[in-house]
Amino acid sequence: MAAAGKALAELERRWEEIRAALGAVGELRPGALVSRYRPCGKPTCHCAQPGDPGHGPCWSLTRVVGGKTVTK
Repeated sequence: MAAAGKALAELERRWEEIRAALGAVGELRPGALVSRYRPCGKPTCHCAQPGDPGHGPCWSLTRVVGGKTVTK
């Protein structure tokens, strides 16, 4: 039982560290920021080769504005 008590105390200590770190983050904005790699469509471009990730990253921000989903 002593090992279980130590493990629990360590988890509680770590939980307090995480809570303190989250409290220091500051203002957050709702939404999702995603990076994408896409092919351009030109058959002679490197992005048309198998295994090539494509051009990018192209960043997209998706959020809700006035009840509608908006992506920029």
